[in-house]
Amino acid sequence: MRYCIGIDLGGTNIAGGIADLDGKLLLTDSIKTGLPCPASDIADRIALLCRRMAIALGLALSDAAWVGIGAPGSVDVDTGTVLYANNLEFDNVPLGQMIHERTGLPVYVDNDANVAAWGEYCAGAGKGSSSMVMVTLGTGVGGGILTGGRLLEGARGLGGELGHFRLHALDGVACTCGAIGCYERYAATTALVRSAQKAGLDAPDGRAIFEAAAAGDARTLAVLNRWISEIAQGLAGLVHIFNPQLI
Repeated sequence: MRYCIGIDLGGTNIAGGIADLDGKLLLTDSIKTGLPCPASDIADRIALLCRRMAIALGLALSDAAWVGIGAPGSVDVDTGTVLYANNLEFDNVPLGQMIHERTGLPVYVDNDANVAAWGEYCAGAGKGSSSMVMVTLGTGVGGGILTGGRLLEGARGLGGELGHFRLHALDGVACTCGAIGCYERYAATTALVRSAQKAGLDAPDGRAIFEAAAAGDARTLAVLNRWISEIAQGLAGLVHIFNPQLI
């Protein structure tokens, strides 16, 4: 049976899925990214996840048609190289080549939010629209923008890096990219956790914060509402720039 493998590389988890060539999802699985670690370790974990999913379905890895990877940061889609991903500490990492060497399969790499945006446009929440903005909130903030039914890639394929537009440029929090006041320092899940911990809350992760808020904890709700306001402020700016049908 021929099939394809999809990988979502995040700062906390590496999520994977196997689908048939008609797009029917057959299996999902995930593995910890394991940061901080070198890029070679991450490539090993991606390859392990690919093999583990194939074994779970009783499939030969060699029968996979390709591996598609959504990676954070700036990606050269022609070479499969992650040019820069600050949260992974990737700098010109030939991720596509590294996974090909470990699996023997054709590998395609693109920005994770661009991939997510295209998926939502073709088969998800954005199906039927011609203009949409996709925002991903996790370890960082990613973005994908479609206008006129086309993905906005920019001059070098680096368009739509929404996590690094300057929301608080004059007096903001320093970002891991080296700039000040980037959107992801306020809107990412890690920003929510950081704010909650600064407020003295027991907040190991975003899930714990939402559970406390659902239970009615007033201090948690105040932190959560502040985070939501930061997200909304950024989205309002994107609406004025791109005038999308939906986000």
